Amino acid sequence: MEFRISKKPIDIDSDTRILYLSIMMLFIIFYTGYGKQKTISLLKIHLLLWVIKSVDRQNRLLESLENNCDLSIGLWNINIKNNSILTILVKDKLCGFNGSKYFLTEEGIKFVSDIKELKALDSQQQFLKNIGSKLSDKNVDKLKSLWS
Repeated sequence: MEFRISKKPIDIDSDTRILYLSIMMLFIIFYTGYGKQKTISLLKIHLLLWVIKSVDRQNRLLESLENNCDLSIGLWNINIKNNSILTILVKDKLCGFNGSKYFLTEEGIKFVSDIKELKALDSQQQFLKNIGSKLSDKNVDKLKSLWS
């Protein structure tokens, strides 16, 4: 009997690539953050990264928002890799951390504006625009309390 091993490329989903996740995090902060600096909690970033992966999850979140976040959207995951990517974004000065929330820097805002001009990731951007400030930290905590 003979065994052969051949190297084959491994398919990597686009939604797990570091560049994609970095851009999505910047979009999330840009479209759903509060105030001039677009401040946002870590938990909200994790929630929206999880939601944006499927249209079904997006629809469940929108439906829950319409019902004052009294409807559970299920249990979402918190991926430690995303924290590492946020650390890179802070080191690259695209976003900052004020001790409790993340925010976009001037460089981050310019970077997002440049990407928007490319019309990249239009469906994700449209979803995040639709969410806007509807998803407050209070609503994120409410959804977390409904984890089942």
